[in-house]
Amino acid sequence: MNIQSSGLNLLRATVKAGDKLDQLHTATQGFEAIFLKRMLSAMHSESSEALFGKSAGSDTYKDMFNDAIANAAAKRSQLGIGKVLFDSASTRVISEALQAEPRLLSVKDSKQQ
Repeated sequence: MNIQSSGLNLLRATVKAGDKLDQLHTATQGFEAIFLKRMLSAMHSESSEALFGKSAGSDTYKDMFNDAIANAAAKRSQLGIGKVLFDSASTRVISEALQAEPRLLSVKDSKQQ
């Protein structure tokens, strides 16, 4: 198999794995958001009274604030956790798609037929 057909196999496998890669991206981004939200919640557990007050709904506002900040930061991959997880897992998803994909004939083999 030549380099050109290997590249074509990789491209076909990546296209075939597209939906799984989209799901993986969403999951890893969500993981980063959850991580950031927990970190923000720990930071704001004692010091947020000046920002949110002591009203009955202050905990709800604080939670919504932390959620919005965490989701915005995760979408931009501020910490890079989601990106590292995606890069690590996407190679496996593409590898599995490559194994399931039948090999293309090389240019040399197709000319002989």
